[in-house]
Amino acid sequence: MSKDLRSCLIPIILFLVIGVIIISFIFMQLGRTPLDSDHLHKNNSIIPGKWIFISSKLFISNDTVNIYPGEEKEIFLTFSMGKEGPWNISYSYFPVEAVYSSTPTNIPDGLGLSIIPDHFTALPGAEYQISLKIMSSKTVQQGQYIFLATQRFNGGYENFWITVYVK
Repeated sequence: MSKDLRSCLIPIILFLVIGVIIISFIFMQLGRTPLDSDHLHKNNSIIPGKWIFISSKLFISNDTVNIYPGEEKEIFLTFSMGKEGPWNISYSYFPVEAVYSSTPTNIPDGLGLSIIPDHFTALPGAEYQISLKIMSSKTVQQGQYIFLATQRFNGGYENFWITVYVK
């Protein structure tokens, strides 16, 4: 093979290889769901009884709890992993002024919330049940109290609000 022919073939082969890599990358991305904040937070809340996310799903049984002093109530979240993963999942919460707010406020003495488990590793295709327990002492003040709960996953997050009415 002549030198001129070889010098022409090398750039052509390199161009074809790079083209194949770029096209492969584009086809791999077509079926993925973006994890950018615009996509995840257009609505930024979970509607009770509804699934969120596209490939992995979080279901909340109820976002409003009526409780009397001295009672304990429990609501459940169901998290179903899609085909991706494993993901590290964690939950946190703090009291806020209002639904759709992230302005912190104080929680009254005698009212508490716990999330169990509050962190775990979710495996592809698995389903997990998360318990949210609301506890009140006999001396808790009547009123409406709102908690902002956050689920963190794979570099993203989703907020939801729990409203507690102490009767």
